[in-house]
Amino acid sequence: MKLFNAFYDSKIFTRLSDFYISWARRSEKNHDIVRAILIKAERMKAKPEWLIGIRKKQFAAKEEKLILSDLKNSVTAPEANDTFTYPWDVQQQAKLMDDMEIPSFIKFYNVRPKHQTCWEAYIYNYVKEELTLISAIVQIYHCAMFVDKCLTVQEFTSGTLKQLIKLQNSGDVKLNELIFAIIVLDLMKVLRCIHQMNIIHGCFKSDNIFISKRIACRPELEMLRSGTTLLVKVANWDFAIRSSAGIKYGGEYINENEVVTDGDYQCGPWSYEIDRRGFLNIVNELICGRKLTYLRCKNGRCAPLLGLKRHCSMHEIWSNLFRRCLDTESFTWDELIHEFAQTTDASIRENEDEWIKSSAGYNILFLQLLKKNSQFYP
Repeated sequence: MKLFNAFYDSKIFTRLSDFYISWARRSEKNHDIVRAILIKAERMKAKPEWLIGIRKKQFAAKEEKLILSDLKNSVTAPEANDTFTYPWDVQQQAKLMDDMEIPSFIKFYNVRPKHQTCWEAYIYNYVKEELTLISAIVQIYHCAMFVDKCLTVQEFTSGTLKQLIKLQNSGDVKLNELIFAIIVLDLMKVLRCIHQMNIIHGCFKSDNIFISKRIACRPELEMLRSGTTLLVKVANWDFAIRSSAGIKYGGEYINENEVVTDGDYQCGPWSYEIDRRGFLNIVNELICGRKLTYLRCKNGRCAPLLGLKRHCSMHEIWSNLFRRCLDTESFTWDELIHEFAQTTDASIRENEDEWIKSSAGYNILFLQLLKKNSQFYP
């Protein structure tokens, strides 16, 4: 299995601390970004920790000079000494640490078990060609093994779907149901593609869906029905399973020593329904702002407790989607996509003005998310 070459700044790193220090050096002109990088390095416990400690002391000394020079403009030196707080004070940095997130183009693994990274590389290479054809996969560029961590560098996007939902929930710009419908169609196209390849993603959630494109024009029915995704891409294949064709609970994974197949995979009964439930969780997040909950019926099946608002213009469409998507034996992805694309196209045509407003709102949120995540690009 061929993994990816690990280069950064024309240099091969063997320790994660070296990566952080190099990143901080490249961001030297932006003091706030350097602080954030070092905080991240400390939280990730990058080894050897003494290297980060030295860089942190250098940073603190420089920050102290900056703070004192600012204070001289407004107060006297004795007053500054009385009120001065050490720049690396934990409480002083608490809010910044809470606000900081790992950049969307960087993903970390613990080295143990190393097989997890190897397995993702295997699945990624297996699905890459087909998903690239429908513009639905986040590209992986580099994979670097460190003593203490494994780091992959992947295609830069504006951010995750979870970040987009959080941004619109906390801001003035709200996404419209028509935008939700486009994203939902994209997700169905992704799952149709990988399920046809006998791959179960296994961790299909909004954290692993990335927003990659703006809306440039009104999509036609053929665009909605075709295999190409319009707004989102999928990433993170470390929990994926390659299913054995014809066996409901059969598949293969890999451990530290060998490939494990079928009943030896210790994760309980699983099937493509895992991804369908993950998909419906995302749909419920988009519409209702929370994950889906289920009620176990007397027949042993689980029925979703929908929190759909009655004033939703597409209430009946969403209800039908939830009901049919859980019926894996009766409704295929082709059938679900075909019907949902037709109803979405009809809704867009009937609400032309609403579509113009909603697409503009989406593009505003896209740019806000892109700006937020771009500041962390090394």
